[in-house]
Amino acid sequence: MFFTSNVPAKLSAQQQARLKDWLYQWQLDRRLRRQVEQDASPVGQEQHLAHKQAFAGLITQFSKEPQPAVGQIRLLAPSLVPADSSPAFVAVLRQTATGEYLVAPFSRFQTPAVPQEILLRKSPPAMTVLCLWNARPVSSFVLSQSWLASELSTDELADAITVCRSMGSQEYFPKEIADRVGPPVYDLADERFDYMDAAGELWSEITSFPDKETE
Repeated sequence: MFFTSNVPAKLSAQQQARLKDWLYQWQLDRRLRRQVEQDASPVGQEQHLAHKQAFAGLITQFSKEPQPAVGQIRLLAPSLVPADSSPAFVAVLRQTATGEYLVAPFSRFQTPAVPQEILLRKSPPAMTVLCLWNARPVSSFVLSQSWLASELSTDELADAITVCRSMGSQEYFPKEIADRVGPPVYDLADERFDYMDAAGELWSEITSFPDKETE
């Protein structure tokens, strides 16, 4: 059974529908993950790692890929990502004065969870919802360990920057953005905090990957 009754009444009808949709996806994901953990065996995990290592020898070398640039969507190398996580796509938002890149990951869900997540207009399932609350700087070396997957349109990049800059404020988005972001959080017991904690921890691991160039 899925519980979507804990949807604040103060949300608009559109926001309530969006939150119910997200809660359904979140609870289903948690149920499936628990089932996988229960069914996992040492043999299965060893096979997974073996397949991952074998696949690594077949993929395109990074040196053949275009250099990282603002507006790109890139798929991070498996070596940067925990073995049990989904493929990690990031959008490159800007380059910093120190040469790092500010990147934002994509949600594994098809519906934005919070106001700092935005639904892109035309993107494949793995690159549908951009998580600006989880944007982080990464070194040019770390980002070079990736493949170019797609690109944000000029409008999508501008919208992402607008949402990113709004964090920590009560800024009201223009309608074309407001219609594509997640509903606000009013309760500290909201399940979305659990989701953000888990996603934040995952991306902390990824973005703290050692910079080979400084070793």
